[in-house]
Amino acid sequence: MDKSTSPIDYPKGLTFEQVWASIQELGKKYDTIFEREAKERQKTEEERRKAETEHQKAEAERQKAEAERRKEVEERLKKLEEAVKQASRTIEQTGRYVKQTLHSINETNKKVGHLDLRFGELIEHLIAPGVADRFKEVGYHFDDVTHPFGFKFMQEGNVIAQADILLENPNTILVIEIKAKPNIKDIQELEKKMDTIRKYYENNPTTPNNKELVGALAGAIFPKNVKQLAVQSGFFVITQKGDTVKIDVPKDFKPRNF
Repeated sequence: MDKSTSPIDYPKGLTFEQVWASIQELGKKYDTIFEREAKERQKTEEERRKAETEHQKAEAERQKAEAERRKEVEERLKKLEEAVKQASRTIEQTGRYVKQTLHSINETNKKVGHLDLRFGELIEHLIAPGVADRFKEVGYHFDDVTHPFGFKFMQEGNVIAQADILLENPNTILVIEIKAKPNIKDIQELEKKMDTIRKYYENNPTTPNNKELVGALAGAIFPKNVKQLAVQSGFFVITQKGDTVKIDVPKDFKPRNF
């Protein structure tokens, strides 16, 4: 038979058993490759699933933490709202208390003011009868108390100043201010009053304005520091002494001529 017509041209020197063995060996190699690839795919899938599980776990923890944070914020807001309500109630109660306290203070001030006025009137009645004699003792001669119970200085129908007691002689005008318990503010106000009275005499053509204008501060209870300041300001100090009054005149004292 011609070689060109042979259906299978086996290499010379190889038997069928050898060829079959080569095919089996090649199959084993492919099986190994397929097995390795299968393991790698399985490993990759396991790692993917593991990563997905970890991601889901992390997401669950994040959501849990977010929920706890929202809950904490809501609780804080609730506490803050309650605190604001409590503060509002406290402010409202404090407002009512302050209002009541102010009302009580106003009522007390009215009562104290009324008592102080009545006490001042009493002092005025005690001082007026003997005050002219007391000033004679310090060199000021007033035949009588010109206005023992007050004098109002008027300008265009308005009272611009008022003296509790007013003494006057040809050379001197003496203004006496009476307080139950004089204080520093009373001294400051008396200074302003004396300036106003001086301007009154300067602007009033019917009264002489060349007289000496001096002032005195009288009181039943006279704090030491107030007495010292009154003297330093040039005012006579009139204090109570038994049933009458006395004038405290320190050595070298010179009354201020306003």
